[in-house]
Amino acid sequence: MKTKKKLIGIIMTLVVLAGLLFSGVAFADDPTTVDVDWNGAGTVIGNVDTGDANTNFYSIGNTHVGQFTAADSNNNPYSYGVDSCAFTFETDITGGGEARFIVNRVESKTSSYGAGGQQSGSYVGTDGNAVPPETLRF
Repeated sequence: MKTKKKLIGIIMTLVVLAGLLFSGVAFADDPTTVDVDWNGAGTVIGNVDTGDANTNFYSIGNTHVGQFTAADSNNNPYSYGVDSCAFTFETDITGGGEARFIVNRVESKTSSYGAGGQQSGSYVGTDGNAVPPETLRF
């Protein structure tokens, strides 16, 4: 009987230690997400700041359908104080318009990735007229 009690005590101790070891993952905040959808004429403008990154976007069109999504995982996956973030932007413009999407990474693990401040972005404009593929130059 003493052997079973010792075994149960050892198992319970291991369970508690395992719980403490993985508690950072177990108690991480849920992801924070922002979704914006549009369909029609006019202008859509947005800006989202996750703390680790920020983004701004706009879509202007005679007719445009699109979606923007931002997700801050709130996960600090490598324990250096920076969360994983993801941003997506899609827009389908008909009859003329433009779209812009910029992401600024403001926080980074400097020793591995360099200082924060990296930026990426896209801009597309259209007058609503189709361009024959053979005239495109890249």
